[in-house]
Amino acid sequence: MFFSLCAWRQAWIHCFPILIIDGTFMKAYFRGTLLAACTQDANRQIIPLAFGICDAENNESWLWFLSNVKHSLIERSDMCIISDRHDGILFAVDKVFPSIPHCYCTEHILRNLKGKFKGKSESIEWKFRAASRAATVEECEEYLSMLDEDDPRIRVYLDKIGVAKWSRSIGKRPGLSCYEFISTFYKLEALVCTYAGIVHPIGDVSRWVIPQEILSRKCDPPSCNKRPPGRPKKKRYPSVGEFRYGKRRVKQRCSRCKSHGHNMKSCTNPIPMADAALT
Repeated sequence: MFFSLCAWRQAWIHCFPILIIDGTFMKAYFRGTLLAACTQDANRQIIPLAFGICDAENNESWLWFLSNVKHSLIERSDMCIISDRHDGILFAVDKVFPSIPHCYCTEHILRNLKGKFKGKSESIEWKFRAASRAATVEECEEYLSMLDEDDPRIRVYLDKIGVAKWSRSIGKRPGLSCYEFISTFYKLEALVCTYAGIVHPIGDVSRWVIPQEILSRKCDPPSCNKRPPGRPKKKRYPSVGEFRYGKRRVKQRCSRCKSHGHNMKSCTNPIPMADAALT
């Protein structure tokens, strides 16, 4: 199933020409994979553009999803696609958007670096982030040299990905002032036009007007609703480098001696004289 609201497609014209795509597992009653395409407005807020539900994240599903995205959205000049380096995405982007630059998410690359070069996560993190956000090639090279001191294989790994895929300093217009190319997407007018579209409510089911051709169709339940083997998991596995907040622990306090670290049943401390007199 694929859907894209009219208000989203109208907002796309006034947002950054950046198409961000990714997929995630569905954990509700109906299983499957949710594919999503989104962008950002002038205030860097996420704007959804399209969603697709399929059985799995593979070459065929991404090819189907991006083909529908191309049919629904206007292809813009200076458009860019950002994603992780999933094989299905790489395959589908080359087929559907062969002429559009395809860049990679630095967060996914950083997680891969932490998983591949363990033991130096903190040092790698700040140096890689600084290199990806460098404003000049010289500054980017400076931080890459620092990464060489941690492990020379890091640069080899990043060179295989391609510096232009994740670094800010590698652009199309070297030597030119960025102020001459400030986009209209940063202006207030663009932000207002982004949210000018109306998302009409569905309303009560009794008032739906459904065409006869839709009613006559036979709609089978999803084929991906098979219960997975084993006990259902209550917590998902965190990604590499993802920080998880633990539950706040309450310090145990004994109601007999008022001390911390044990309870009344295991208490062996003498009762204070004031409390003993009351008893």
